[in-house]
Amino acid sequence: MVLEVERLDEPNDNPKQREACWDFYKRNGFKTSNAFLEYEGLSFEILYRGDHFDEEAYREIFRKLQEKAYFDLNIKHRRLSDL
Repeated sequence: MVLEVERLDEPNDNPKQREACWDFYKRNGFKTSNAFLEYEGLSFEILYRGDHFDEEAYREIFRKLQEKAYFDLNIKHRRLSDL
């Protein structure tokens, strides 16, 4: 299972709400993939639940979506030095 959440490390006007969402997801077994989905000026942290984050399967979902309505997207990774 994969989902995208608003990032905690970006300026925002709702930090307590974002932290509460993160806490909820962590309590329910989600982990960070250390990757971010970026599109249309937005950036979201990718969380997953399970053994590992399958980035290729995740990218394939977007390839299929883009067949119907193309949009630019980028997946960036957090460097360990950023932690």
